[in-house]
Order: sequence, then C-alpha cells, then structure tokens
Amino acid sequence: MSFPADITLPANAKYFAFVDNNNQYNPSYDITWSFQYALTGTEAGFCTFLTSQTQSTSALPGQYLGYSCSLPASAFLATESDEFILTEDYNRIVLEGNVGTDTVGDICIAFDTTGLFALSSSTRGGVNLNQIKRNSIIIREGSDNIIFYETLSSLNSSFSILSSAKSYKTLRFRYANTDTISIDFKYNTDSSYRTLTSVYIGNYLTYKNGLKAGFTFCSPISSLNTPSTLFFKNFHVQGATQDAITEIIPFDKIKTSGELTYNTLSGIYP
Repeated sequence: MSFPADITLPANAKYFAFVDNNNQYNPSYDITWSFQYALTGTEAGFCTFLTSQTQSTSALPGQYLGYSCSLPASAFLATESDEFILTEDYNRIVLEGNVGTDTVGDICIAFDTTGLFALSSSTRGGVNLNQIKRNSIIIREGSDNIIFYETLSSLNSSFSILSSAKSYKTLRFRYANTDTISIDFKYNTDSSYRTLTSVYIGNYLTYKNGLKAGFTFCSPISSLNTPSTLFFKNFHVQGATQDAITEIIPFDKIKTSGELTYNTLSGIYP
C-alpha cells in the first residue's frame, strides 16, 4: 500500500484496526469500555474510539494511527471562515467528486509516544511540529479536531505507554452524562483504578445512532525505527443497547403565587 509523502514507515511496520460490531450502544446512556495491554519497544501509538460508522479499511497508519481519514480538509463543505458545515447528525459533508473516507469514529482517545497524532496536515487540523508533546494523550472529536492534548506525565506520573518488559495494565474509558469522557488506569498490582483525566466533550454524541467501540494500533509512528510489540486482551464494552423510552405524563396546572386569591371570610387560599 502506498502512503502520502508525510508518512514514513518501514516494510515491517505493524498496524491494525478493529471495531466491535457485536452491539450498538445508545449514547443517551453511559458507555464504559476497557482493555488490557502491554507494549514493549521504543515508538508506538494506539487509539480507542466510539463510532457510529462501519470500520474503515482506508484510514491511514503512521501519525494518523489507522484512525484518521484519507480525505483532505478541502473535500468537505465549509464556511468562509473554514468551519465545517455539519449535517443534523453532526457529520461533515463531503463535496461531490471527492473519493475517500471520513474519520473512522465520533470521539477518539489516542496514546502516542511521539505526539504526532496531534500534528496538523492537509487532511485534518492540529498543532505545528514545534508544538508536539511526546508521550501524550490526544482526544479528537467527530470532525477530527483536537479538544484535548497533554503529556501523560503532567496528568499522572505513574502512567507510561511503554514498558521495558511485558507487563499488562488496564485502561478504562467512561462516556457519562452524555457529555464527558473519563479515563482511568490500573496496573496488575493495583486494587483500584486511578484517574488520568476527565474531559468535557459536549453532547453531540447524543445525535448519533448506535455507537460501537474500536481500537487501532501503529508502530513505528513515522520513522524507520524497529516496530514495538503489542500484547492485547479482554476488550470489553458495557452500555444500554435499547432505545430511550419516553413517556408523556399529563398533569394539572399548579397555580402560581400571582394567581392565588384570598378569601377574607375564611382566611383560606383556594
């Protein structure tokens, strides 16, 4: 497979992606997903995400981590101030004649030893090369814009993406209150989870149809370094699969204080 000029990978690079299509979850309720992993080596990155789409086979590896689309920003309908025009489902509108895929997911959390997942390019917005933060966590929303970007050491110094030897840790992601993503982790020696961060994302996910969880991985990111080794297991998702039930209950109007009249004979408010 040939890649754009800004992606440099060796012939033995490792990259893959999957979406758990077993269930679709209602974003009007909380969704929690988790997995265990161990990652040894020097350079790697992975994403986990919620998506209302089917898995894309043409998302780009390298600094795109097998998540972002192959369409340039110019392929989407935008305003004069370069803001994307969205559908009622908060999806970008692809201009006629453009061939490729939009972003794989609707909210994405990336862990990247190079920080290059946050880099801007012709296909998405981001930061300049001199603003890159190594060993960082990056969150992109449904239009592939960055809404959170921070080094992991500033969030919790005990968490590391890589390990020198095979050692599993658990990552847990919680979409709650229809507007917040929380990220927790736990080493095998821990009795409880520790929080990395909690990020307000707005409630745009509630406009999506059934959400599924997914995962992507790439190593190296954009270099000729030796690929790292990923051990991955126990991918698990919890949430409500049924549609929201709405019931309209009739009620009698309650009089306000301005509507009360006073009976001078009985001294009773009616």
